[in-house]
Parts: sequence; C-alpha cells; structure tokens
Amino acid sequence: MKRDQLFFKTAVCCFALAALIHLLGYITNYFYFFGWLMWIPAIVLTVAAVLRILKDGYIKSPYVPRKKIFYSASFVIAIVTMCYVIFNVIFNYLALEHGGGEYKDGVYYLINLGERVKEISEDEYTKLLLAEYRLFTGHILFLYSLTVLYFKMKVLEHEPV
Repeated sequence: MKRDQLFFKTAVCCFALAALIHLLGYITNYFYFFGWLMWIPAIVLTVAAVLRILKDGYIKSPYVPRKKIFYSASFVIAIVTMCYVIFNVIFNYLALEHGGGEYKDGVYYLINLGERVKEISEDEYTKLLLAEYRLFTGHILFLYSLTVLYFKMKVLEHEPV
C-alpha cells in the first residue's frame, strides 16, 4: 500500500510539472530540455504500473466500485487530458503541416523531410519550434494521467468503502 501511495504521489507531482512545462510551450521553448527529461519518470512509472498489472492480473480493480473511480478527480483529469491531447495533436500538426523550422548561417528556413522549402521569418520559425515543443510534451501529459489514474485505483483498494 505504501508503495502504491508513493507511486501515486510521484505521478501526481510529475504530471503537475509536465503540465507546467507544456504550458510554458505556449510562451517559450527554453524548457525543451526539461521536456525531454520528463520522459524518464514517465517511463519508470509506466513500467511500474505494467509490472503491477502483470503481478495482480487485472487493470480495473474488482475491489473498488466503478462509481468511486468515475467520480474521482484522477478520472476526470485523465478524461480532460485525453481530450486536450487530441486537440493538441490536431492543432500542432496543422501548424507543422508544411514542415518544421531550421536556422542556419543567420537565415531561417522551412524544411520538409530534410529539404529546405523556403526562407521564413524569425516569427514563423519561433511558431514552428513552439508547435514541435507542445506536440511532444503533450504526449507526456497523457502518459502521466494514465499512471495517476491507475495508481489512484490501487490506493482506493486500501481505503474503506
């Protein structure tokens, strides 16, 4: 039980930090490195959840009523995050429809599949970088929301009904 609570609290803290890093992607891409670092705890927590699922033999706990799960904040956060991630993917793929940005020798280029398409302004380049940043950090949010939900169900198993 204590291990489940520790994993749950860790997943909640990591989700909050990943959400902050993602939201900063609407302003700046200075935290790009930290976005990549957030994959490490995401993978560790996901592996811990998968190992726990394999050990227990079930994902949805038979010991916790569905109503208790559906009304938990973790479930609501997971659903809202899933909807946001779908919106985020569509929105940023539309922004990156013609390719990404590249900066070389003081000139900004639009590149598509490794080939330079045309010169672009610094503002367009910044928008493309921010779209890439938000695209990859949005996936981390969804992974964290699933681990938060799973470990919340494990914590609920040990609470009185």
